[in-house]
Amino acid sequence: MDFTVLHGNRFANLRHFRIKSGASIVEIAKLIAQLRGYQREVDQAIEVLQKLADRRSGKSATRRAVSAETRNKMAAAQKKRWAKNQNNRASA
Repeated sequence: MDFTVLHGNRFANLRHFRIKSGASIVEIAKLIAQLRGYQREVDQAIEVLQKLADRRSGKSATRRAVSAETRNKMAAAQKKRWAKNQNNRASA
């Protein structure tokens, strides 16, 4: 079987991880430990890429809830800014 994983900044082919028929339990345990290490790296890479994809797609991991009162205050402040800009344009 042929395994390919991300190792550091490059992909590594894991053909050298083939288990020989006479492999000892210790050798197999070492292989499992190495593969679990690679699995953690891959999981971390997936997590980072998922966060990046979510950020780029406009999805936010956490969204702050804004009350209706706060939304009204924000709208009033924006209208005030728009009115100020309109007055500045009219006088210019």
